[in-house]
Amino acid sequence: MIALAVTGFGLRAAVTSVGSVLDNIQHDLHTNSIVGGVLTTLPVLCFALLGACAPALSAKLGAHRATVLALAVSCIGFVSRSFAPDIIVFLVLSVVTLSGAAVANVLLPSLVKLHFPDRIGHMTAVYATALSLGTAISAGLTVPIADAGGSWRVGLAVWAVSRLWRSCPGSLRSDASPGQPP
Repeated sequence: MIALAVTGFGLRAAVTSVGSVLDNIQHDLHTNSIVGGVLTTLPVLCFALLGACAPALSAKLGAHRATVLALAVSCIGFVSRSFAPDIIVFLVLSVVTLSGAAVANVLLPSLVKLHFPDRIGHMTAVYATALSLGTAISAGLTVPIADAGGSWRVGLAVWAVSRLWRSCPGSLRSDASPGQPP
């Protein structure tokens, strides 16, 4: 249940944290509002297009490994884009970040059904509540974290923490039998 909540908590940070520091990103990476519009449209495109790949990835790797891989990819993108030297690299790494989030977003409900077949409603509520809290908190705290860290880059990179914890090698276990928590 804790892993589910932590995963849900960090799932939307890739989307909501950028908007909070968008002006800083545009200024530091010498871009304009058109590119800012492209950047804020990427989540919708990635969730629609790349999220559709999740079932095939799950069938090939198993739901657990696919989820851990998605979170690891997202974590790598999160941290890497904080060091992006220009807007093109930032956009590409944003797609990497969002692709992992898109895949995990699709797979988590199936993991809830697999591991909590008698408590689907309750566990979906835990996941959805954590998702909502993470969305609001990442939007609200990115600027103060960026200010404290001296850069918008710190404000974005900090949200990789929840993904890093969940994508540890110990999480790469084989797909457990139904009813066993991930």
